Amino acid sequence: MSSSISPDVMEKAVRLAQEAGACHAETVVALLEPFEQATGAGTSLFANVNGEVVPFEAAVAKTRDGNAVLSPLFRPGGKLDVRRLSHKQFLAIRATAPELLGLRSKG
Repeated sequence: MSSSISPDVMEKAVRLAQEAGACHAETVVALLEPFEQATGAGTSLFANVNGEVVPFEAAVAKTRDGNAVLSPLFRPGGKLDVRRLSHKQFLAIRATAPELLGLRSKG
């Protein structure tokens, strides 16, 4: 669950998701659950997309451009369609971006 994502990783992932064009970056981050992994060039963010570990930017692009699970979560205006969320998705979004569900943010 996204509570295991450190604040630094969450902040970096949200920035990368915004740069990749995700309309609700916090939601994408919460659902993809990014993690840091050492590479030859240093530490990078990765995510698991359909069982495949890919760089986080690629995960966001796959999610935005045709993930059958996540794409339908949004109505045409870019707002979340809560009726289509699974319980896990709802909890992840509530924990990281409650305002997307019409709830007050924790801060």
